[in-house]
Amino acid sequence: MTKLEKTVFPMDEIFPNILDAKTVKICTGVRDPKQASPVPEDLIDGVLFTADRCIVLYGNHTREEIFEIWKKEGFSKIHLSGGWRNPGQLEMLTLCYLDGTVPLRERTVGDVMEAHQKGMMLKISHDYFKAWRELFQRKADEEGKVYGEEEFKILFLKQKIGDLLAVGSPISWELCLFGKKTRTVLMKSVSNPYEGQATEPGCLNVVRLGDLRISNATGAKGDGTFALNCLMVLLTNDRKTARKFYVENALNRARILVKSGKTVLFSKPDIEILADEFLNSAELVKLDIGRILSSYDASEILAFQYAENVTIVNNLPARIDTMSRAQDYCWIKTEKGWELAV
Repeated sequence: MTKLEKTVFPMDEIFPNILDAKTVKICTGVRDPKQASPVPEDLIDGVLFTADRCIVLYGNHTREEIFEIWKKEGFSKIHLSGGWRNPGQLEMLTLCYLDGTVPLRERTVGDVMEAHQKGMMLKISHDYFKAWRELFQRKADEEGKVYGEEEFKILFLKQKIGDLLAVGSPISWELCLFGKKTRTVLMKSVSNPYEGQATEPGCLNVVRLGDLRISNATGAKGDGTFALNCLMVLLTNDRKTARKFYVENALNRARILVKSGKTVLFSKPDIEILADEFLNSAELVKLDIGRILSSYDASEILAFQYAENVTIVNNLPARIDTMSRAQDYCWIKTEKGWELAV
């Protein structure tokens, strides 16, 4: 037995068990025009969250108000399931050190800029600025237009981001190293090396904010988020429970695809095979996370980030892999600040 295999760490002291409905509240972004409210067009630093395209549960509330609501409901742990389109993910994990008195859907591009400038952003984060520019460029290409720098700036600062979401979600991840030159750590986009197969980046985040523990599983697409949620279950439960979670979610994905008129590319036997293959790789990721965390006392960890790569086969997670140790794929925050923990 290797030293890695002997590593034991109380995972449930860091990661919430997302199957525990009594203490863990799961939040996702919602897209319901009926819940829309007017968003000012004249905000000079742009609108980040729009009610008509991308709003969160309790979007009219401030972060502090939401905390109080959750506490009254009896929740001590919050899990934000979903990627960059979920404003809760951005507000709770990326802007959590900014003023908590602003309603979530009124957060602006300027808030993100301020967080960047002050070094408050998480160490591994979605490069929103680059992604939005790519989105605007794609929109321009589709319309046969040519935008100059000033026009891009106007679009970025003044245009409702939500109005462009129909074009497609931009996928661009970067590692943010404050005080150093920013360099890419994750793939800029989803890679499709073979027909029916894709490889995409993902990231697990956990932040302690007062009495609350807030986690997020962010995949580049829904398939990747499914994989990361399954990893979360494995971190705090046994393999049998994680396997059941995988199978049930895969069957649910099939139902959703059928309902939306799309072709289901996998069968029940495929699910059974891929569930075992995925969990074999996820066990190694769990060991790596345990290896890293074993250097710390659970009580001193204020935030944790861990990036990984997910392989998708016919719309189902087939593997999840640790990144090369040559890349800064894991960061931990203590009272001393952020530190590389690979």
